Amino acid sequence: MKTLTPNLRFLLSILFILVSHFAFSTPNSIVHTESDDCSMSKTHVGDCWTTKVVSVTPANGKFDIQILVTYTGQGGGRNGCKALSHYSIEAADNAFSNVSWAPVTGNPSGNIELSLGNNDPFDGFKLDNVSGIGDADQGSFTINYTLDYLQDQQFLAKAGNDYTQIASFSKNEFTTLANSNCGSNNSNDDCSDYLTMYALDDNNPGNLYFIKLGEDPVTVHTEGDIQGLQDSEDMESLAIDANGDLFFINVKRSSKLYKIPKSELDQNENTPVNAQFIGNTGITGSNNKITNLTFINGELYGIGVRSEKVYKISTTDGSVTQVATLNRSFYTSGLTVAGDGTVYLIYTKNNGDESELWKFNSFPSGDIEKVLTIENSKKVESLAAHPNGFLYAADDFNFFKLDPVNKTTEVAIAYKSDIEGLAFFYEKEENCFNANNSDPCTDGATVGTPTANDPDGDGINNECDLDDDNDGILDTEECEVLINETSFEVRNGNSVNFTLDAVGTGFILDITKMDNSFNLTINGTPLTTEEIQFQQNGTPTGQNIRFKDGSLWGKNGIPQIYQFGNNINPETPIVRFVIDENLNVTMYGSKTANGELEELELFNGNSFNSFTWNSNATNNFVVSQVVTGPTYINGRVYGTYVNCDTDGDGITNNIDLDSDNDGCYDVVESGGVDANNDGILDGTGFDNTGKVTGGTNGYNGANGNEYNAHQLTITTSPTDKIVSPDQSATFTVVATAESATEYNNGNPEYNTAGNANAGIQYHWYLGDPNNGGTALTNSGIYSGVDSATLQISLSEGLSGNEYYVKVSHTNNPCLEEISSATLTAVWSSIGDRVWFDSDGDTNQDPDEPGLEGATVTLDPNTPNDPSDDQTTTTDANGAYIFENLSAGTYIITVDVSTVTGGIPNGKTASDLIQNYDANGLDTPNESTVTLAIGEDNLNQDFGYLTSSDETSGGNGGGVESESLGDALTKIYVGRKKNSVPTEFVKNDENKYDKKKLQKMQPKSKGQTMLDMFPTELVSGDVAHVTSPTDILDYTIADEVLSVDFSLNGQTKGVVLGIKTSDRVYNHTKASCDRLRGAEILNVQQIHVNGYNFLMQALLQRNGEVEYAISFAIGKNNNDTNYDVQTNWYVNHYNKFNDMYNFQVWSTQPAYT
Repeated sequence: MKTLTPNLRFLLSILFILVSHFAFSTPNSIVHTESDDCSMSKTHVGDCWTTKVVSVTPANGKFDIQILVTYTGQGGGRNGCKALSHYSIEAADNAFSNVSWAPVTGNPSGNIELSLGNNDPFDGFKLDNVSGIGDADQGSFTINYTLDYLQDQQFLAKAGNDYTQIASFSKNEFTTLANSNCGSNNSNDDCSDYLTMYALDDNNPGNLYFIKLGEDPVTVHTEGDIQGLQDSEDMESLAIDANGDLFFINVKRSSKLYKIPKSELDQNENTPVNAQFIGNTGITGSNNKITNLTFINGELYGIGVRSEKVYKISTTDGSVTQVATLNRSFYTSGLTVAGDGTVYLIYTKNNGDESELWKFNSFPSGDIEKVLTIENSKKVESLAAHPNGFLYAADDFNFFKLDPVNKTTEVAIAYKSDIEGLAFFYEKEENCFNANNSDPCTDGATVGTPTANDPDGDGINNECDLDDDNDGILDTEECEVLINETSFEVRNGNSVNFTLDAVGTGFILDITKMDNSFNLTINGTPLTTEEIQFQQNGTPTGQNIRFKDGSLWGKNGIPQIYQFGNNINPETPIVRFVIDENLNVTMYGSKTANGELEELELFNGNSFNSFTWNSNATNNFVVSQVVTGPTYINGRVYGTYVNCDTDGDGITNNIDLDSDNDGCYDVVESGGVDANNDGILDGTGFDNTGKVTGGTNGYNGANGNEYNAHQLTITTSPTDKIVSPDQSATFTVVATAESATEYNNGNPEYNTAGNANAGIQYHWYLGDPNNGGTALTNSGIYSGVDSATLQISLSEGLSGNEYYVKVSHTNNPCLEEISSATLTAVWSSIGDRVWFDSDGDTNQDPDEPGLEGATVTLDPNTPNDPSDDQTTTTDANGAYIFENLSAGTYIITVDVSTVTGGIPNGKTASDLIQNYDANGLDTPNESTVTLAIGEDNLNQDFGYLTSSDETSGGNGGGVESESLGDALTKIYVGRKKNSVPTEFVKNDENKYDKKKLQKMQPKSKGQTMLDMFPTELVSGDVAHVTSPTDILDYTIADEVLSVDFSLNGQTKGVVLGIKTSDRVYNHTKASCDRLRGAEILNVQQIHVNGYNFLMQALLQRNGEVEYAISFAIGKNNNDTNYDVQTNWYVNHYNKFNDMYNFQVWSTQPAYT
């Protein structure tokens, strides 16, 4: 351990005397001038009122001010003082907050208004609607408020219409009060032991020293021997961050940055001080070395001794980024920042001239100006700001106290020593210096007890709380609303253009996928001097952006920027750039997919350009890329505008857990985890800034959903479906979503139907998704699982499944509507009997046998494709069935040639003729049926009987037995008298030869009834003309013709035609003409070439069964076409000039 030199001991002793003389206090203390009266009072114009500035308290970079207003006049008195109507205070716009008031004496009343009327001579705020003070009412009241910075202020006591009763205080007067040392209940000696000063001495460069202020007698302590230097000692600068870690520059050979962790500061001279090498700044040369260090807003800055370059220095790797160039060229060896935020530096002169104090007009712009000359100084090489508002500097002979406000200097003490890089550090270990030991951040706040100043009950008052409602969203982000959101996906160097309306106050770029760089142009100016490059190798510039902690993409477990995958949520991008109207640029990045956003910084020579923002016109933004290998960028851009009470309910967003009043908490809408649904980010506690600790997905920025109310409704639910198992099925849901168009008394109104439909999301489940249901995927039989329509390609095995659809919305995670429908998949069937209709009545009687062995074929309505037919054989009861059928149309065909049982004795299958099926006999042995889904059609029966050998001839037709009894008798007698047989005798003389008969008819007769007769019934038959011509004498018949068609001497079919004029033949009906003691077995409707006919089965007395059809055709004289009629009742026929009345009967329905 090195020994302390006499010079250093002398110096530090002198310094202790010096600093003991200084009025030490922390930036948060209430300080006053050395006078006994720490306040300042002024009388208003008119002598009716006084305003007293009671206190000016620096607090967290701002200033808390209290004034006392007193009525000193009398109503109607010397000045005619009148009652106070309002009290106005001048303040710059958006530079004041925390305004409150309280009566002190008398009974004044009023309310605070944060804006002034048009008649006030200045802008600011006021106590309005005042009553109870002035005129004859004495009294006083206080007003408390916070200023972002000190400024000139006027105070107006408006009484009547008088706007001239003003008192004024200057910025310097406020500053003087802020820099005074009154108001503390603790003496400097009481608090001095809470301040520690660390020092480096160029004559003893290997040691670190400290003084514990308040000790008596003064003692200079050795902290320890500094270990870990890479070069010999030449330490010229010292700075300490908010964590208590020391940083210094060793300028031997090059400017290298070192760090002494706070844990090394054990105030034990027997233990070494281990310094950590941070990195080489790369700055070399005696004129370039960094001899000035200070922390400003948490960032380390330094200035080259003669280079005029201002650097931001990374505390992670020592790399530097030049942020400005001084507009003056001189030797500088001192840099500090005062409590009001002003950055000062020393113009060091070593030629015998006096050194000077300069300041930055806007750090770090490089624009500096002189503040004062340090009188009687020489080569000043150190500068430090004291919390009492003064600056302190030292040359080789004196220690100076500088007042930058009043621009005065004085020698605090004379000493002689070669000291460089002297630095002060004050560590506030207690709230000792706050008036009455109070802390504005915690005074009156208790964890778990909400108050007006701490509404979230986290123990941190709102003035220090960064999240006033603990919803995981910073208060600074709860006044922004997203506008003009535009998504993009571009590649190969294409650009994205975005225009922000004049109402917008900020611009945000969210990137969800990128390879591997981009740039942003704002109103024609590139944001940065170089392409913003995220990749280390193979790029024109190399990587020039990183995390503020020094982390890089592609190292230490952080993926390359192009390796984050395709599932990045828009609300949690991999990169976010935020630019506001004040030209502030904040950059964020994530180290994991959908992870927390951390702040970024430029380095490696990249820096921001100066650009402009149009306050009253649109702002234009262009996102572009330099093509280097695969090049693409996906994301969204959007603007923001300020609205601190979105729903207009009178509760500002920063303390409103549901800012848009859509029923969904802000914490959920921003992506935070709130499992207990109390609107607060779940976590383990709170830090000293009021943020929730241990939470998930908090403090990663607002995404706009918090301030845009949405609703969602299912307008049409999916309906139950019944299908065949081999068929497909679809379920469809219809939903609508709206975003609020306006608010009424805090409630969102949705006046544009469907204006948010684009954000509707669908997903289908098998079973209830909230009770174990399974989410479906687009695979196998399922498709459209993320759409409004679920498609199922095959329903087999799914009968009874209940399918649920969950409908949600991208802009409101709380919106969820669920509906369901059931799938029923069932087969259909066809069947019945093929039976022998013993009595021919077409009804299945219990004693009528089935026809066993009949072949039944089922065709799925593809008559020309037998490959898909099904065939079965009837059982002993004649029953058949086809099962597991889909819905559709089928053709059933019966082949009785294979029948093996159920036929009467003496008959064979060839004797069977059909007399019934469900479709009618127009398609023999065939029936067509259309099946519904799940229908069991078991009524498709087919009736058969055996045919008679022959039927009666046509000669006996044309008259019925009852009403024409007399005529029949005459016919019978006449035939006997003329030796005509009562049963017509067929011979060669009456054979039917249609062509021969047609030749014998007169030429001019036109179409005759003969022309309408068939030539033959079946091939090989023999036909005879059997016309009962004698009925012409007894009936209305004008002409008669009948032909019997025979096979093997047996009559198989007959056609009888009778022509009448102007009316139908009254014996046309077959059952009337042919009955004659016969029995009607059944009447069936058949179809022939699109015409409907009635066929009657008649059982004659001799056992013959005839199948007869009757109909009439007719036309009038001028008609071209005939009209075809078939009716049950004769009087239902329409009359025509010429009518042809036909009866057709045969032994089989098919012949008929």
